[in-house]
Amino acid sequence: DWYARPSLRINADQKVFKNVFKAEDWNRMTIRANGNRIEYWMNGTKIIDYTDDDPKRSKEGLIGIQMHDNLVMKVEFKNALILPLVDEKE
Repeated sequence: DWYARPSLRINADQKVFKNVFKAEDWNRMTIRANGNRIEYWMNGTKIIDYTDDDPKRSKEGLIGIQMHDNLVMKVEFKNALILPLVDEKE
């Protein structure tokens, strides 16, 4: 969807991001996708809250991790979990 739908190219407010990102330490990233709403937290601070109202949006699919060419990056993961959403009414 990233290339087909430029409206998905959303970024966190850079001032907020810079305040919560730890350059020399582990960062905890939480992503919640529920229906057409996607929320992102970094180290406990919500940095993105996006609602996708496009009727052609993806409603299921794969979870992928992507890096881009020509950039020096190091990515490490620990304690990575994928959890089902729990109905808050229960």
